[in-house]
Amino acid sequence: MDSPLPPGWEMKMDSRTNRPYYLNHSTKETTWKDPRLSNQKSVSSVREASPKSSSHGAGSNFGSAPLPPDWEARKDQRNGKTYYINHKTKKTTWEDPRKSYYQSN
Repeated sequence: MDSPLPPGWEMKMDSRTNRPYYLNHSTKETTWKDPRLSNQKSVSSVREASPKSSSHGAGSNFGSAPLPPDWEARKDQRNGKTYYINHKTKKTTWEDPRKSYYQSN
């Protein structure tokens, strides 16, 4: 796509998959979906569609907030629990990284 990204957005390449992903520096959200596409109505719709920002169960006050940069949420196939992957540090954890990220920022 030749048009510029919306203000605050940056495209980066995921070194593991060699796929582009998009980082919004204003909202600290990441997504695989290009924010320039016309079927994305707003930043909130991108956030809702992003696998990195889905709700993560009861007890999480940060379930609607986007995950910090480089983090992804996945479901464990065996037990259905959500776990988190930091692609930059190669760390995985059951602890939602938004808790410490948003409390420290």
